[in-house]
Amino acid sequence: MRQRALLSGLLLAAVASSPGYVVDAATAAPDVAALQVVDCQLPGQIRRLGGRVTYLSARRPERLPARQCEIRGGEYVAYDRADYRSALRVWEEQALQGDARAQTHVGEIYEKGLGVPPDYALAAVWYRKAADQGDARAQVNLGHLYEAGLGVDRDPQAALRWYAAAAGGEASVALEPAAASPSPDSGTAALRQQLAQTEQQLAAARGQLHDATAALQAERERSRQAARSGSETSAQLAAREAELTRQQQETARLQAHTRDLNARLQEAQRQAREPPPAAPVAGPTVTLIEPPLLRTRGAPELPVAPDAARELVGRVTAPAGLLAFNIDGRPQDTDAKGLFRVNVPVGRQRQAITLVAVDRQGQRAQLDVVLVPRQAAPVQPAQPVLPPVDFGRFYALVIGVDEYRHPQLRALKTAVSDANAVADLLGKRYGFNVKVLRNPTRYEILSALAGYFDTLGEQDNFLLYYAGHGTLQEGGPVTRGYWQPADAEPGSPANWISSVEITDQLGVLRAKQVLVIADSCYSGALTRSAVARAPGQSQAERDNWLKLMARKRSRTALTSGGLAPVLDTGSGGHSVFAAALLDVLRTNQDVLETQRLYREVSARVALAAERYRVEQVPEYAPIGTAGHEAGDFFFVPAGLAAVAPARADASRMALR
Repeated sequence: MRQRALLSGLLLAAVASSPGYVVDAATAAPDVAALQVVDCQLPGQIRRLGGRVTYLSARRPERLPARQCEIRGGEYVAYDRADYRSALRVWEEQALQGDARAQTHVGEIYEKGLGVPPDYALAAVWYRKAADQGDARAQVNLGHLYEAGLGVDRDPQAALRWYAAAAGGEASVALEPAAASPSPDSGTAALRQQLAQTEQQLAAARGQLHDATAALQAERERSRQAARSGSETSAQLAAREAELTRQQQETARLQAHTRDLNARLQEAQRQAREPPPAAPVAGPTVTLIEPPLLRTRGAPELPVAPDAARELVGRVTAPAGLLAFNIDGRPQDTDAKGLFRVNVPVGRQRQAITLVAVDRQGQRAQLDVVLVPRQAAPVQPAQPVLPPVDFGRFYALVIGVDEYRHPQLRALKTAVSDANAVADLLGKRYGFNVKVLRNPTRYEILSALAGYFDTLGEQDNFLLYYAGHGTLQEGGPVTRGYWQPADAEPGSPANWISSVEITDQLGVLRAKQVLVIADSCYSGALTRSAVARAPGQSQAERDNWLKLMARKRSRTALTSGGLAPVLDTGSGGHSVFAAALLDVLRTNQDVLETQRLYREVSARVALAAERYRVEQVPEYAPIGTAGHEAGDFFFVPAGLAAVAPARADASRMALR
């Protein structure tokens, strides 16, 4: 079993013959603290108003690597993850003034916990403030809380509304069914408890304000008496006035907070009386695994031997439950994982077959396949055309770790070879600018990742790929997933890389779209909610959907499994997951969104897991609190640029 842990992003590995450059473990001067992402208070800017007035603007909070914060003259607390208040102090002032971006960051601080149990109810309050102002990041975060029932009553309809709002209202969305729902009264009880606590805080603040006001009046009287006698008490009076102002601001904050909680309590009580209708669940899909199809813009073609039977192996997924599956109108059975095997007779003429799945909500999926006998004259497939979309430039960081310095961490068999193959394919076939790390240390990984802060622009795309050991650590406020670099030690997280660190690094990148592909045990620890699926559509509708999604900021992760071990070996010298990933990427001829990549990879992994008699289920979802707004990550074959040269320069990048 491959002990690999999930982190966001795909590191594209380049072999010696591929573009990019390779870093093999042995760098020095590990100043890891300078690579950490911190809550930085940047200094105000000197501005000029008119011809004579010059003033200093207010300080600005920003999430930056510590080194960047120092270069730009900012201030930050030596990072203390055990105390969330150090992060709150940076953002709360602007959040209280109504800044949507600051409100979203405050919500994420409460959701993460940062050394204390997460406060999802408070996170929802701040997300709502920013979401109501149209902040897409807050809308996605709030949708996740409603989808999972964290801090609010579970409400799939509300989750869908917020997800759709983040996508601009132009993308249809559907959810996977929840594994379990909280009891109807759990959210109301949590709100009542939170409200009582806030009322206590408000009463205490009012008492403090009353005492401070009385003390201030007494101090002012003493000041007047001292002034008549020549004593100096102005500094003391100024200090007390500053304290009074602080108490007034804190009281105003608590009053606003109480009003929000009262409104949410009333809404929760209403929902308890009127349960929301069931949300639409994602429709079924049909994927053919074996034999591989010739992918075209028309019906996929399948070369077969004439006058024989051809076994088709595939998978049907139906989150709402499968009602019926048939091939050319004949019912077919699937196993518990949705896998099917069927022998199809083949004549001497081209023949079309239709695979149809219907779920229990009446939603339908159809896959048309053309069987082409080998002696028949092949029909020239429709040549793929690059849609009129500016996809931007593509970068990848690919990491493979299979040799560990500590003897208790056993060597892996395929991690580096997987990374090499992925890097080679991404560089040659998809035009990525690839950087590869083989058997790197913690510092080397974080240093390479931090280097993209200056490299990537707002229209660029970044993929991070990791293959290596991974683990979970329990016992704190929350369970965290970790990657284990070459210098990791069992039982000691000092040189591990947590999912929080990866999330922080990806969150500050300026790149438009970021994807993590992680082939490791417990790799599902980065993901947090369902991804909206692209609906079935005509080619024109698909092109419009591509235009919309390519403009959106996305932060997603495709992982080899959830919170469980995964296979290190498979066929062809690659892990089961890597072999499936490489197979889909090699045969793809069109713009490939990661949602579709996930479905096809997942089907192949399910078939391989059945053969090895293990349970392994890949996952694809947004990365929690990394700044996901909507959209998807796209793989654009380099050959498409030659078909539409007028658009190629704007849509693709030459390796540099």
